[in-house]
Amino acid sequence: MEFDLAETPLYPGCIKFSKLECVSILYNLKCKGGWRDEHFDTLLDWVGEFLPEGNDIPTSTYYARKLMCPLGLEVDKIDACPNDCMLYRKEHEHLDECPTCGASRYKRKGANSAKRGPPAKSLWYLPIIPRFEHDLKLLWNEGVSMFDAHTNSSFTLRAMVFCTINDFSAYGNLSGYKTKGEQACPICEEDMKPTWLHNFKKNVYPDFRKHLSRYHPYRKKRKEFNGFTEERVARTPLTGSQVYERIKNVETKYGKCYKSKSKKGVLWKKVSPLWDLPYWRDLSVRHCLDVMHIEKNVCDAIIGTLLNMPGKTKDNENVRKDMKKRNIRPDLWPVEKSGAGGTKTYLPPACYTMSRKEKK
Repeated sequence: MEFDLAETPLYPGCIKFSKLECVSILYNLKCKGGWRDEHFDTLLDWVGEFLPEGNDIPTSTYYARKLMCPLGLEVDKIDACPNDCMLYRKEHEHLDECPTCGASRYKRKGANSAKRGPPAKSLWYLPIIPRFEHDLKLLWNEGVSMFDAHTNSSFTLRAMVFCTINDFSAYGNLSGYKTKGEQACPICEEDMKPTWLHNFKKNVYPDFRKHLSRYHPYRKKRKEFNGFTEERVARTPLTGSQVYERIKNVETKYGKCYKSKSKKGVLWKKVSPLWDLPYWRDLSVRHCLDVMHIEKNVCDAIIGTLLNMPGKTKDNENVRKDMKKRNIRPDLWPVEKSGAGGTKTYLPPACYTMSRKEKK
């Protein structure tokens, strides 16, 4: 039907616009402008008056929306637990309350009301991801027929997801690894031991030098780093098969009730759908970080520290206090100085500290 409307003229003799095209343009204006339905009804009435006799433009928002609906993708409306614990589908389709947290499926006016009302929460599911997964598997297993104009012949094209490119937060979402907290590195996992800075309120990783080559000169430097030499060697990164063996039995529990109960030491939070691809565990590198964002953040931190920009510098009183607490870099420890205005904290200049003249 929608294809017939695309060929139907807006009014007899109109060759520039079809009925469907006109309604699409007007409805797009409604959505962009946030117009209310009654205002859009008024617009349709006046547009119908402006057009010649015999025009076929809808007279209300209801009929315009009814005309546009067949063009959209199918959407599944599924009731959900208000605490995000579960969806009322499959074996849970006929339940009236959540078996996990006990929350009611419906909005109720009173505590003892037995009457079913509207759902407390609904999910509008647009089933795109399963189609993507199907297409990716098809491209690898069977391939698609393509025509090569240069050789004037057909061939079977196969394709694969070589890796993902994203920032560190998206890395965690795609891989299923917890990229926050003490063991934030998905390559090192529990092999990387963090140190909590009590004043700066952040985790740092002072044993990063073990990733250097065995006889790198930085391994012997004490004063420039944490006061110790580094003799340890980093473990070999796990293969895709080894990672899959660790995560294949991970159970994902959804809902607000579980967000504050994450177990300490549990590094993987879910099994990524990418593991369903037959070649994913054979890839040496599955996820890559977007260098552009990392370069920008590092450059901003360096410039902010060199120019001592408030809020952007990484060298402040809290950092100097943590140096003193860890007994490193005594020449940079904060100094308390008494004066007419009271006691003030003085931060000795570091090797990178610039004078006002140098900053200009």
